Amino acid sequence: MAIIRHILLCTIALGISTTMLHAQLPSRAEIDKVVNPSLSTIAKRAVRAERSVVEMGTIEQDVQREVSFTLKNTSATTVAITELRSTCSCLKVVTKPKVLRPNEEIEVVAVFNASGRTSKVKLDIFVYTTLDAKSPTERLTVTGTMAQSNKFAHLPYSAGELRLSRNTVTLDNTRVGATRTERIAVANTSTRELSITTQSTVEGLSLRVEPTVLKPNQEGDIVISYTPKRTATEDIQTILILEGCSGRPTERAIKITIKR
Repeated sequence: MAIIRHILLCTIALGISTTMLHAQLPSRAEIDKVVNPSLSTIAKRAVRAERSVVEMGTIEQDVQREVSFTLKNTSATTVAITELRSTCSCLKVVTKPKVLRPNEEIEVVAVFNASGRTSKVKLDIFVYTTLDAKSPTERLTVTGTMAQSNKFAHLPYSAGELRLSRNTVTLDNTRVGATRTERIAVANTSTRELSITTQSTVEGLSLRVEPTVLKPNQEGDIVISYTPKRTATEDIQTILILEGCSGRPTERAIKITIKR
């Protein structure tokens, strides 16, 4: 889809009618054929990997990891590797193409740059040879899982995408007309903006978030304030359920204790 959008934007910039271009746009199947081509039926993996999949395991953020494959010419004729094509710029092939005699091997080395990557990783290197100019002779696959960032380790509690420094608050030494305030450090660990709200059943008790809207990966504060209008005769215990973030109600609950 990114390729199609790029073509359309270029077309508009050049003043070409999209109607005229519509018939020339590649189909999804054609795009997939370019990005993820099938192995050659002609070459029959005559140049093949001893191990075609390398599992990198857990990968830390912003690191580089070197991977390697051993390719062997299993045919009875000399074969030239013409191209080693990676499916992502984050996986750079270091090895240069070369000619392999029968039973000769070559080590294919590539460097994976984890910067900006999240979740699971599955990348391919396609090996093109003189056996088939159109389709790859072999596919080399690199897999792995990105480690979870420890950026918010100082916020141990989770309310869905919202991380909190604590989920209990005690307000004491409250006097009629005076405001007592407590803060909870929070962070938005999601990819969407969060607007956190709640409803209180206790008169004078309120909650606000600074800033009002938490952007992805942004930290802020939940500010809990209490201004009593009358003298309390006993301690008050209540729960505020945070709205605007995912998670079960029990995960989104902040326990409030107000000392008389």
